[in-house]
Amino acid sequence: MSIDHHARLDVHDLLARFCHAIDRGDTRAWLELFTGDGTFECGEGGTFAGRAELTDLLSKIRECVGDCSRHLITAVVINRGATWRDLHVEAYGPVMDLRNGGMITEFYDYEFHLRLAGQWRVRAVSARHIGSTAPLLQVNDAKGVNTAAHRLN
Repeated sequence: MSIDHHARLDVHDLLARFCHAIDRGDTRAWLELFTGDGTFECGEGGTFAGRAELTDLLSKIRECVGDCSRHLITAVVINRGATWRDLHVEAYGPVMDLRNGGMITEFYDYEFHLRLAGQWRVRAVSARHIGSTAPLLQVNDAKGVNTAAHRLN
């Protein structure tokens, strides 16, 4: 069964709201993204289930990065789930650190399980941390040398 255009737009809107809620620390908007029993699995960071734990997770993320990061979700693949009310979404998640000129310093693979409950909501999400590095996209070092180009030569 194919996924109609409106559902695809709704999913992309949900994923954008996910990023904005994290980056703004907007607890109300964050919780509205999830079903009442929604879960967020952070690999070795544990699993957060239900509204209280999801609120705690958002607080922990904000303690680490404050207003200095921007989460992105890209390369979104949407597939039907077990029922017509379920979708399975895979996506990539680079994180930009604004303290380092907006360089990508973290990267995640996301797996979302969405449920249609009036609107699409996150039933479960898994964020697998792929890596963090010194900024890969640094343009100039302290001496004005283009380090990215320098590494390529």
